[in-house]
Amino acid sequence: MKKFFVNNLIIAALAASAVFTSCDKDPKDGGVTAASGAISEIRVAIENGASYNSRIDVVKLVCYNYDEDDEIVLASTAYNSGNFTFDLTNVTVPDNYLSTLSEEDWFSGKSVKISDKSAKWGRVYICGYKNGEESHNARIIYGRENEGDWEGFFMYTNKDVTVFGTGTGTEGNTTYTGVFSLNMKKGLNIVYGTYSSTEKNGKVTDNETYSTNPVSGLKWKVDFMGENGGDDDNGNIVTEIIATVENASKYSNVTMVKIMSYDMSYDSYDEVELATADFKDGGFTFDLTKITVPEECMYTIDNEDMPSFITVSNKNAKLADISFSGYDNSGNFTCFFYYGKKYIYGVSSGYEGMYIYSDSDVNVSGSGKITDEEYDEEVNLNYSVKLKKGWNLVYFIYSETTRGGKDVRNYTNVKLVFGFQFIITFSKV
Repeated sequence: MKKFFVNNLIIAALAASAVFTSCDKDPKDGGVTAASGAISEIRVAIENGASYNSRIDVVKLVCYNYDEDDEIVLASTAYNSGNFTFDLTNVTVPDNYLSTLSEEDWFSGKSVKISDKSAKWGRVYICGYKNGEESHNARIIYGRENEGDWEGFFMYTNKDVTVFGTGTGTEGNTTYTGVFSLNMKKGLNIVYGTYSSTEKNGKVTDNETYSTNPVSGLKWKVDFMGENGGDDDNGNIVTEIIATVENASKYSNVTMVKIMSYDMSYDSYDEVELATADFKDGGFTFDLTKITVPEECMYTIDNEDMPSFITVSNKNAKLADISFSGYDNSGNFTCFFYYGKKYIYGVSSGYEGMYIYSDSDVNVSGSGKITDEEYDEEVNLNYSVKLKKGWNLVYFIYSETTRGGKDVRNYTNVKLVFGFQFIITFSKV
């Protein structure tokens, strides 16, 4: 199904200040009331915004036509160390960049009431650029600090329209529920949203709430979405890893991080070093575009170990798995790094991000159970993964339990998840 917004909520804000100006009032709390009409100006001030000067020199208001892989720039201005203003007085979005509200999957049922079913809308993003090129999918985000808390974002409508009610939908193993209370005026509106996700027995439930009633306490940040993970419906493409490690100060003897893969020939599984980076300032950086994956580290995805319930669109596609290892000055192994959220080795549930290299585009999908009698173990898989040629970041919800004397593990891949960090899960430090 087509989700309500192309991007999921992105909520991890830095301290900042923001003021939105409506057509008839200048609110003091940084919000816009539903009755005040479409906004006419956006003023942004990002805390420590100057720290991004080397990566952003221009910001643009952009609307995308995903069906035609096209975009339109609505306004552009200098980044100015994180302080900039957009005048929206003459901003309009052509209808071919908008979708009809009544055709959204969310709104197909009778439980959602739309005042004008011919009304169209589209999301507008604030994007960062450097030297004329989009900088790692940089997005200027307006939200609160906690994962799942409120975010304010911009929706353009071609006429006044209200949307009220609860919409539901299903995509693969995920069920979506959205609660809507939207009173939008022709032009650019602020919509406030919140998001939560739960997993039980391999099934994912996403709950989302959207309103035009103002929410206080929202602040600005810069999110480079093309670094640790993309936001592409065709796959989570990754070009760069810029890692901040949780509690990094505890691991002062770690001086370098290596990306390791494995020699898959003759089932040797020997480690193969792909790249090395310094561990400094609490993190590390890798440019994945410069990393070559050797043929011996690749394996054919459609192999004898693949469960029969998994469907592979390209049976010749080859993949490579990688891991991140920490070393001290003498070259001694010290720790592993995992990319996750609330992920601690041995804990029964959480989120994990897995970096995968693919030599071609391939879709992998299917649900089922694997039983390993030797280890008295049961593994439940729910996959719906689109991999693109190159580096991909795939997100999973996992859980572990015991049932009938067996260890049971559940893995369900989900769409883009925020609030991840690199975490040291095993250490000799």
